[in-house]
Amino acid sequence: MTHTNSEGLAAISEPTGAGGATEAKKSTYQQATLRLELVDCSASAARIEKAMLGLAGTASAYVNLATSQLHLHYDAAVLTQKEIEAALNKIGAPVATEDSFNKKSSIQQRRSRKLVLSAVLSVLCWLPLVLNWLTVDIQIPVETLCLLATICQFYLGARLYRGALWSVTTGHANIDLTTALATSLAYFYSLYLWLVTGSDELYFHINTLMITLALFSKWTKHQAMYHAASKLEPLLNLTVPVAHKWLEDKLITIAVNRLNPGDEIEAHAGELIAADGYVVAGVSSVDESLLTGLQGATPKQHSDYVLAGSRNLNDGLRIRVTKRAEDFQLHQTTRYLIDAQAHHPKTQKQFDKTSLIYMLLVTVAAAASYGYHGYVADVQTALTAVMAVLLIACPCALSIAAPYAFVIASNLGVQRGVLFRNLRQLQGLAKADKLVFSNSGTLTTGQHQVVKLEQWTKNEQWQAAAKKVMQQSRHPIAEAALAYLNKVEPIKLDFNWVNQGAMGTLARRNSVSFIIGSDDLLIDQNIPIKPVHLRNSEPDQGRLWVVANGSIIARFDLKDRIRDMAHETIDTLRQQGFEFSLFKSGLTGASKAIASSLGIRNVENNLSDDAVSADSKNVFIGNGLRDSDELLESAGASIVLGRKENAAIGRGGINLMRQDISLVYEAIQIARRTHRVIRRNVLISVSYNSIAIPLAALGYISPVPAGVLAVAISLALLLHSHRLQKWQPVPVRPMPGNPMEAD
Repeated sequence: MTHTNSEGLAAISEPTGAGGATEAKKSTYQQATLRLELVDCSASAARIEKAMLGLAGTASAYVNLATSQLHLHYDAAVLTQKEIEAALNKIGAPVATEDSFNKKSSIQQRRSRKLVLSAVLSVLCWLPLVLNWLTVDIQIPVETLCLLATICQFYLGARLYRGALWSVTTGHANIDLTTALATSLAYFYSLYLWLVTGSDELYFHINTLMITLALFSKWTKHQAMYHAASKLEPLLNLTVPVAHKWLEDKLITIAVNRLNPGDEIEAHAGELIAADGYVVAGVSSVDESLLTGLQGATPKQHSDYVLAGSRNLNDGLRIRVTKRAEDFQLHQTTRYLIDAQAHHPKTQKQFDKTSLIYMLLVTVAAAASYGYHGYVADVQTALTAVMAVLLIACPCALSIAAPYAFVIASNLGVQRGVLFRNLRQLQGLAKADKLVFSNSGTLTTGQHQVVKLEQWTKNEQWQAAAKKVMQQSRHPIAEAALAYLNKVEPIKLDFNWVNQGAMGTLARRNSVSFIIGSDDLLIDQNIPIKPVHLRNSEPDQGRLWVVANGSIIARFDLKDRIRDMAHETIDTLRQQGFEFSLFKSGLTGASKAIASSLGIRNVENNLSDDAVSADSKNVFIGNGLRDSDELLESAGASIVLGRKENAAIGRGGINLMRQDISLVYEAIQIARRTHRVIRRNVLISVSYNSIAIPLAALGYISPVPAGVLAVAISLALLLHSHRLQKWQPVPVRPMPGNPMEAD
């Protein structure tokens, strides 16, 4: 760096520009969402994902179990949608004709009818046996029983065979394989006894009941998942198709997707607001509870920010649009939630691998049972035991535990203003014992104000030049100084500049260089800070330095304010056993004062990505604007605090939809409760299988009770996960004990 005095500012000369920008090559990658015929379980979803990732041009693929939607990111120059649909048809997962997310498809209705038909056929097969037990002698011809069983086996049970075929060809275990094997065994063995041996001890009635129970289990799981996912329907219904746009002095009706930033629209009383923007005229109250989780009416007046989808309750508002339709918070939130419920984290994939190992063990148990009973008894007894083992095994009991609980947790989060990206982030937060806060915009408002300006130059041109650098770089660290210089006219010449992370900005034009940033940036650039430069600097204030050609010429002293509820949140979390760390991300000087006020002992000068990822029990909490992507991704979990414009939505693993630090405590409560439910689900499933399978293999459980037990365990897991919906948040306040552990 060239070191000269500040009078070198006069060296700024004619415009040379900041360098021409090269036009970015237009990307051919596209996002596609396809609704499939209902996916049976996570193993089925994994098969579809594997097939899609095997296509050339596919960047990512994941299936949403809750909505039966396939989300694809692919290169349209390599892969066409027709080729995608052909590949789906080839693996037996065709695209459904209905593309609506909100309403049940005809496929669901058709499967409900098949379940009812299967139940009727089962009743017809079992009715004579029940009446005979009641001393009423009624017999159904064997031919009729065979016909009813054939309809159940090959028409109503066709989806079981398709699922079993997928399982065999792809190497993923699912309940279809065991059910198809057990019912086929019962059906064909009954045919053998009837046609070859002439025996009347047939299993046709058991066959129909087993298929009915299997269909009922699938139907129940899908209904539960669909019901949980449909909680997003009220949010999706907030989309407004048209807006009332001001054109000169008249209102015209225009499609919302044709609005541009800067347009002004009118929101009449009682209407949903059509776009995100600032109020420029009018006073009213709005209901934005579905968007931010904040209950009740929120007053709005001039300069207040409003969100598309919120309802204007009282008087009309004139609003200046700030975003295009695709960038409205409503649409970003909707996309975020759909992606969150579709995403398969590592934890879920571990469950799928466990299911495969589990199925191998079940196969071994069935073979051993057949060998044992075939040796000590007869073939009929051995086959009965094998059917019981295959029916009582339920690998989806493991797979259903995590996704259903996460869907409910994500819906709870939406109601409270908390968005969870995936199960990994939720579980990382549940296991956390240390919270790492960014200095600015989390525990404080992040809205610095200049309280003093010190300068060591008589050349007032530095303000015009420095303001130009600040305007070009738009670095958050200089926002307060830029506002302070609002009456200064910036120079018309452009600088070449580069931001130095959270520390500030370096800029150069011809022989003139500028450094605008924190203490850390000056240390990094070997600029000495002399005692004279620290004169009148308060310890609880931040410092923003301006350096021209290697010499310090000015210092802005800035002050920030601690957020409302920050003290209560830290005190409450401290009682839960959490440790805290605060690191200085940008301005220095005020960090120690903030930490001292909140009782945080550990203040870091800097925080690297490795420092966070070194312990998976660390949770990083920032504002999303000054935090690196590596930092947000590497922590055990990352929380981003919302802003009124929500410019950082989607950057964190967990996003808070309003600027309320107490939402961190609510997010932790949801995460811990969900994690406990998932652990209990796994424990219930493992305990059930560890006891039930050996009993069935030894012949103590017959096929019909085995099928009933398999359905019962799936229902038990769903009901246990459903208890999450009864959760109510514990408010933030200092309190004894551990209220989050209450169940």
